[in-house]
Order: sequence, then C-alpha cells, then structure tokens
Amino acid sequence: MSIHLVGTVGGQAIALPAESVEAVVSIGQVVPVPGAPPGIHGLAAIRSRMLTVIDTAWVVGEAAGQGSYMAIVSLNGHGYGLMLEAVEDVVELGETRPVPSTLSPGWMRLNPQMCDHQGRVLLVVDAEMLVAAASVAQARAA
Repeated sequence: MSIHLVGTVGGQAIALPAESVEAVVSIGQVVPVPGAPPGIHGLAAIRSRMLTVIDTAWVVGEAAGQGSYMAIVSLNGHGYGLMLEAVEDVVELGETRPVPSTLSPGWMRLNPQMCDHQGRVLLVVDAEMLVAAASVAQARAA
C-alpha cells in the first residue's frame, strides 16, 4: 500500500505517488515563454521559487491548457508544476498491474500502471516519467 494524489489529466483519473509531490496549488499567473515548445505552459513563481509549468494534457496527446491546479515536483534540482484539471483526494492504493496497450501512445510513453480504487480504474503515473515524456514530446514538436 502506498499514498497517492488523485487528479485528472485530459479527462483521465491519474494517481501520482505522494512522496514525489511537494504541494498542490491553484494555477495563478503563468508567464508564457516566447519560443517555448507547446508542452511548456510557461513559468510560475510559487513561494519565491520559479517553476516550469508543464501542460500534462498536451504531453499525453489530449486537449492542451485546461489545468486549474498544479502538482509541484522537484527533479534533479529543478522545480516543475504538473498541470491537473482537478485534484480529488490523497488515497492509499493497493497493488498495481500493467496497463493494456489500448491506451493512446501519449499515455503509453509514461509507462503507467493501473489500480482499481473504489470502483474505478486509476492510471498510476510517475512524475519523473511525466517530465521525461514532456521533454521527448517537445523534441518531436520542434
């Protein structure tokens, strides 16, 4: 059993491991970065810290720019805000299993697992894989 943050990206319920999430905040002012790839929504200052805001829906091939919240994560000394359409809860999840290959290629790039929770399926996504997928998706868009 492990603790996860449950949110929504592109209409899909996802679960991020809670140990990778520093905080969840409403998306306030985001400053666009001229010439940035489409997966970069912009930059935001949160608690005197600069974050690169990643449009997670765009990364997985869904409609871009619908996030109201962001999960703040740090990877290799850099801060990222992962856009979420909704934040539902923090829950304890049990055993995960591989995802069938019927998901879109954008989701499959994340190498997600799936878990049944209270009668619905959640995609369990690693924050590091999401940031890495954003980099790959951006390179393809360039």
